[in-house]
Amino acid sequence: MARNSVKSDDPHGQSRRSFLQAAASTALGLGSLSATAVAQQQTPASKPARPLASQPAWLTDGRERSRVVEAIQPRIVRGAVADSLALRDIVGEVVQRLADEASPERAWKRILDGCKTIVLKFNSVGSNLLTTNDALARVLVRGLATAGFPPEQVALIETSENLAAELETRKPTAGWGKQITVGGSPVALANYVLEADAVINVGLLKTHNIAGMSASMKNLAYGVIRHPARYHGGGCSPYVAEILADPELLKRMKINFVNGLQAVIDGGPEASNENVASIGVILGGTDPVALDAMAQSVLEGARRDAGLSASVSVAYMKAATQMGLGRARFQEIERITIR
Repeated sequence: MARNSVKSDDPHGQSRRSFLQAAASTALGLGSLSATAVAQQQTPASKPARPLASQPAWLTDGRERSRVVEAIQPRIVRGAVADSLALRDIVGEVVQRLADEASPERAWKRILDGCKTIVLKFNSVGSNLLTTNDALARVLVRGLATAGFPPEQVALIETSENLAAELETRKPTAGWGKQITVGGSPVALANYVLEADAVINVGLLKTHNIAGMSASMKNLAYGVIRHPARYHGGGCSPYVAEILADPELLKRMKINFVNGLQAVIDGGPEASNENVASIGVILGGTDPVALDAMAQSVLEGARRDAGLSASVSVAYMKAATQMGLGRARFQEIERITIR
C-alpha cells in the first residue's frame, strides 16, 4: 500500500527499516560484533552534545514540572481493532488535561494557537501488526476539525494514502530543504516539516535493537532527516537530541503522543505475533523528554509483566537532558493518570 511519507534513504538505497535489519543480522553473523557496533561503522563522528541557546517552550510555561498525561484503557483494542469512541474520549481528555482546558476543542485551540499548517507524524514500522495508527489518525483529524483546524490544513506522514483520501487531508510537501548539523555534519530536513506551523508527533511504543526504545523523540527525529541510517551509533546518541534541538524543529513541536495501545515489548522495532502486547495506554505531553521517560517506565512495566528483564537502556535520553531539551527525572515530571 502506498504511503504519505518522505523516504528515509542513504547513498546505498537503504531505508531505515532495511538498515536496521541488516545491522542486526550482520551482528548475529559476526558473533562478537553488536548491531550498535555495526551501525557505528557508518556513523559520523559527533562532538559532545551542546546545551541549547534558549529553553524550549515546554520549559518556560511557568510549570516547575513537565506534565505527562497517561490514559489507561486495557480493553480498548480487541483483536486488531481499537474502539473508536473510547479512543476519541481518552485522546480528548489527554489534550484537556495537558492544556488545563474545559473541553478538547478549547485545548486544541490553546495548543495550536495561530497555526494554519499542521503535520501529524506517525510511525509506519511494524504497523502491519500495530494496527491502531489509522484509528488514532481519524480521532485526531476529526478532533482538530471540531476545534477549527479543518482537514485541508492537516497532512499525514507515514499513514496510507487511502486514509488521507478518506479524511480529505492535504498532501505533504515532498523533498528536502534546509540543512541542519547532526554529528558535526550537515543533513537535510524534510520539506513537510519546514512548511508546517505545527507538528503533532505520534510515535508507537517499541523496544529498539539499537536505540533501546522508540517512542516519541526517535520517531520524530529520524523521520525528518535525510539518511537517518547514518545516525545509529552509540544507541542513536546524541543524534536524536541534536536533531530535535534544532530551532526549526523546536518551534514547530506542539504536542507529542506515544501510542501504547499495542506495544513491541521485545526484539523491536519490527513487530511480530510473539513480541506485541496490548497494554491499552496513550501518553501525551509537550516535553518529549519527559514523555519518553514515562514511556520507558510503561515499557519496562509491560516487559516485567511478560516475564522479561525489565530494564531498557535509552542512551539518547541522557544526551537530551544534558542539552536542556527537557526533563527526565521523575521528580521533575507531573504524571497524571486517567483510568
